[in-house]
Amino acid sequence: MTEYNIDDVSDQQLKVGYWYLEHKALIRKIVVIALAAFSAVTLGYGIFGFIRHYAVLGELDQAVAGIALNQPDFAAWQARNKAANISFLPPTVIYNGHNSYDIYTKVVNPNDKWLVSELTYTFESGDFSSPTTTIYLLPGEDRYLFSLANQSPRRLTEVSLKVIELKWRRLKEDLEYPAPDFSLSKVNFASSENEARSWISFTATNNGFNNFWEVDWQALLYSGRQVVGINQITTAEFAAGQQRPVTMSWFDRLPRISTVEVYPLVDVLNPDITYKISGQAGELY
Repeated sequence: MTEYNIDDVSDQQLKVGYWYLEHKALIRKIVVIALAAFSAVTLGYGIFGFIRHYAVLGELDQAVAGIALNQPDFAAWQARNKAANISFLPPTVIYNGHNSYDIYTKVVNPNDKWLVSELTYTFESGDFSSPTTTIYLLPGEDRYLFSLANQSPRRLTEVSLKVIELKWRRLKEDLEYPAPDFSLSKVNFASSENEARSWISFTATNNGFNNFWEVDWQALLYSGRQVVGINQITTAEFAAGQQRPVTMSWFDRLPRISTVEVYPLVDVLNPDITYKISGQAGELY
């Protein structure tokens, strides 16, 4: 039989031990209940946090989606503001005789905020190529492109226009340039008796306030609805307010001419195209 020595145990310790043995089952229940309550609180907080996280995340997703919806549509903006293509009439060939050909077409810049700063082109047909030419086109401008006196031993009936270089410049504000203002009067067509030479004559008036060093003139001759002759010449030093007779000649036989069209052409983007005259009224302003 095992013997226990209780001499070293105090009365207080005995009372505590007796109380513990008497209430052991109750203490166990209290501990179990406390642990269960703690677990429930912890689990509840976790569930609440989980739900709140996804609720906030959903709101965040909606906010991000809203930001995306409110962002500017740059693709649409670019599509609305990009330059529309320039357009060309089909090129036309005019045979002058002696393997000589004139070629022309018309080009249109439909944009009001885009300048064609450089258009380099040539006319082609098989192994034939006309000299390369470079022009510019103002916003909204349309003009004729002439290529005169092209030589080809092979008969040219159709040609195509080849664009070698095309450069655009978007204008943030209206372009400032000396706008030409010309009017024509007394436009007349005539031929020599043997029809070896034909010519048009007209009076050109500079109604604007600018003196131009050079003014080109483009002419188209019609027989019915068909263009049968084209030409281009340059007049020098055309002063503001000046009237001047101008003559353009053709040295090949032409059919009966029913209509004459003449257009002035000024290199307005050339900063040196205008000049001043001492004592002219424009110098006072």
